[in-house]
Amino acid sequence: MWRRAQDPVQKKAILDQFLPLTRDDYVSAVIAFSDDENDEVRSLAFEKLKALDHAVLIKRVRPDMSRATVRTLARLCVADPNPQLIAALVSSKRLTWPVIKERWLSPNEELWRALIVNRAFVLLSHPDREAVLAFLKSFSPALTAAYREQLGWVTPKELKEFVAPSDEEPRPPEPPAFVKTAAGKPAPSAPAAGGPAPAGPSAPDAPEGDRLLIKGLDSFEEVAEPSREDAVAAVDEGQEINISGALFDTGQGVVTEDDEVVDLDSIDLEVPDFLLVEDPFAGMSKEEIADHRRNIAEIIDKLTMPQRMKLATVGNMEARKLLIKDPRRMVAMAVLSNGGITPGEIAALAGNPATMQDVVEYIAGSRNLCKNYMVKVALVTNPKTPIKTGMLFLDVIRRADLKKIAESKNISPIIRNMAKKRIH
Repeated sequence: MWRRAQDPVQKKAILDQFLPLTRDDYVSAVIAFSDDENDEVRSLAFEKLKALDHAVLIKRVRPDMSRATVRTLARLCVADPNPQLIAALVSSKRLTWPVIKERWLSPNEELWRALIVNRAFVLLSHPDREAVLAFLKSFSPALTAAYREQLGWVTPKELKEFVAPSDEEPRPPEPPAFVKTAAGKPAPSAPAAGGPAPAGPSAPDAPEGDRLLIKGLDSFEEVAEPSREDAVAAVDEGQEINISGALFDTGQGVVTEDDEVVDLDSIDLEVPDFLLVEDPFAGMSKEEIADHRRNIAEIIDKLTMPQRMKLATVGNMEARKLLIKDPRRMVAMAVLSNGGITPGEIAALAGNPATMQDVVEYIAGSRNLCKNYMVKVALVTNPKTPIKTGMLFLDVIRRADLKKIAESKNISPIIRNMAKKRIH
């Protein structure tokens, strides 16, 4: 629906969430409107973009993302240099080395800890490694040593096979048949291998408020997003699409609703007090507690997904223990926004290999949830934690815990070896 918005008033209404959109569509609209021609729309969208959780944006970073998305996220990283988002953009191989060097070559230790363990960055910066080493040496001998170590792992075969992005980047693969250009005509076929990609007029590399133009990111010809009619044609049999674009089950197949926006304030939730108070079993015998816990599971089983989400945000530890295991991502993620969740619970989730991958990654990417030392230790020991994140947390792990990590057989060999080096 947001793609049909034509004038600034409609676009502002979408950005202010006056119109019903799925969460996924809202994020798409914010990213798209951050590159809008209208100054007011672009400014409002960019402010909304800066307010979004970086973890949501990181999931949008893919090698096949549109050039406008690359451009917008790069501008965001200039305004707010988030290490994980910059590292993700580097991994996508959509940023050139000159852009990285010009925009983020600053003594930001958190950023460089993320970049140094990024394989794509190490390969991309390899030709300029001596300059990078000299720069790192100027403010952090430890980062200099870490980068030199990463360079040592680079093989001649990797260097030979690595293709660095260029300012004249080739077109992405030809889109599916139902994707059309803005003029309504079929998208043109990709140019022959090795042929240069057509580029628009060069843009000045100078700041213009939130519309900062970045060399190498502002000359790519876009392919339009598919229309609603095109999307409907691509829906599998047994599915139907509603006005917001969300897919639902029609009885012939189950389709996830995880991206649907739920207004929790409007959800009616009538549950017993022992799902809300933090000490629900005070004065009860073991048999009574077991009975109540069985009742809790039965009550939760009967709740709809929006009701489960609301309970996840207001329920007690007993409710949280069950809801964090819900197979639907939105329910499990809602538990993390519960005001009563304790550092002990977060550490238990962060260190449990059975915890949903999205939950582990969200905890790892949240400064608020990672403030507790035991949470950091738990994340380092969890094989689901991204390697680069685990390596960052190793910097704050105490020697006694480093020894345990170095001896554990259930931890990634990379993390184990890094722990051993920090001990010696």
